[in-house]
Amino acid sequence: MDARILPDNRIDIKTRNVKKLRLLLRPELFSAAGTVRVRLNGKEQPPLEIKRDCQLFAHSAALFADPFLAYTDATSFEVP
Repeated sequence: MDARILPDNRIDIKTRNVKKLRLLLRPELFSAAGTVRVRLNGKEQPPLEIKRDCQLFAHSAALFADPFLAYTDATSFEVP
């Protein structure tokens, strides 16, 4: 898998031999507020609104023992 976050709030992902993908996200990863667009293997996915789930953030910060690795939202994709 190869993924990158582009300046226009787009995540571009290219995969091989992957059936399911889970993104762990938080608003600070993106240059601007608003919707996030995902392009998975060249196909646009429905736009996402990043949630700020404080409980998920606290759980993931404790799990990774590092708040910089924590996330506030997670979404999954089936990869065709």
